[in-house]
Amino acid sequence: MSRKSEQVKEWRRRTKERLVKAFGGICCVCNEKLDDVVYDFHHIDGVKESKISDISRGNIKAWGKIVDEVRKCVMVCSNCHRLIHGSIAEIPENAERFNEKYAYYDPVVYPKLRTKSGKKVYHLSIRRYVRKPEQIISKRPPKSMLKVLMGRDSITSLSHEFNVSRTTIRRWAKKYKLIK
Repeated sequence: MSRKSEQVKEWRRRTKERLVKAFGGICCVCNEKLDDVVYDFHHIDGVKESKISDISRGNIKAWGKIVDEVRKCVMVCSNCHRLIHGSIAEIPENAERFNEKYAYYDPVVYPKLRTKSGKKVYHLSIRRYVRKPEQIISKRPPKSMLKVLMGRDSITSLSHEFNVSRTTIRRWAKKYKLIK
């Protein structure tokens, strides 16, 4: 097996492990704690843009794209998933949903050392990659308002007011052709 395929296999395992942790680690129908490979993600609301299995088994996707899709799901074991699709079992109203604390950080594991037996030893690095909720809420003001605000305040104070970066304020102004 090539080194790249080993890395992809390891990424898939870590991604599935993170998803299982984000859903509490138990099937929402039978409440059993099983091995990570047993769990499926059942879409219950929203439009199914892609299968979770396609995302996690296919090409490596950004964690943010995976999170967008699993927010529409509940985690069930493979047996319960078949029972749900066979209309034999139902998803409980209080089913555990995706825990949002897992949405904003992507723990990336990099190989660091090897033991004498050749087994890899990992260290954990946290990397930010998804906007925080307060940044998502920010809306671009209309051109007339931004023009008045830029005449009155500095770009830095506007960035604090709208809870965005200074670069974002500059981009807004360029889009409205207020600056070059």
